[in-house]
Amino acid sequence: SPNPDLHEKSLGRIFKVSYKDDKWVKVNLRKLSSSKLVELQLHKNDWYVQHARRILQERGADAKVHAGLRRILNENPDVTRKLRALWALHVTDGLTDQDLIALMKHESEYVRAWAVQLLAEDKQVPDDAIAVLADLAARDTSPVVRLQLAAALQRIEPEKRWDVLAGLYSHPEDADDHNLPLMIWYAAEPMATVDMDRALEMAMNAKIPTVLPYTVRRIAALGTNEALRTLAEHLGKARDPKQQAVILEGVTHLVHGADAHQAQ
Repeated sequence: SPNPDLHEKSLGRIFKVSYKDDKWVKVNLRKLSSSKLVELQLHKNDWYVQHARRILQERGADAKVHAGLRRILNENPDVTRKLRALWALHVTDGLTDQDLIALMKHESEYVRAWAVQLLAEDKQVPDDAIAVLADLAARDTSPVVRLQLAAALQRIEPEKRWDVLAGLYSHPEDADDHNLPLMIWYAAEPMATVDMDRALEMAMNAKIPTVLPYTVRRIAALGTNEALRTLAEHLGKARDPKQQAVILEGVTHLVHGADAHQAQ
């Protein structure tokens, strides 16, 4: 009722909101042909989209299905429909690594971001894709894409992360982002055990301020003479007082930790 005086406000109640002429429809999508299921990727009701995609996945790879989905991906002007086609292609094994590398140059930031995610999903990223990821990290203007790059890096061998990390480090606009600085650090954290000199050098040149203190703490936590040497050498190289203070804190932590260990 539009009259508030008729409402009983002392009780909590849950009301079901429905269309006035709501009609119950019995649906069995399994009876549809694969071509019809492809068409359902354009349906306005996402229930049909999701279940049609699941059934296509269960039916397995099909060249005609892939052709229909590629038409949607390439020709439909709506990005949401492009993404539906992309997801359906992925679950039906209709995408190669080269397809995903090509999609990283797509005009839509969301298509580019999903191409990055899907490429790294199986943790088998080809070497020629690493160069493309590094270029994206350095040049892409979308934080959506850079966030996916930071996530994808965590599925790539640490030895192959350097160039992509360098690109992600070069964006000062990401310093105050809610997620990116930490996501980038999660990708960078293992690098101290790969090459601490290189990791610290890159951190000192990073445009994201949190990277340096995190890197210093990670190196100091190793507690080795090599870690102490690395921090001391870079302390001598640092000219920025803030960087000097951060590295000195790491040296102090490492030395005190070593003294405490010896005392025990």
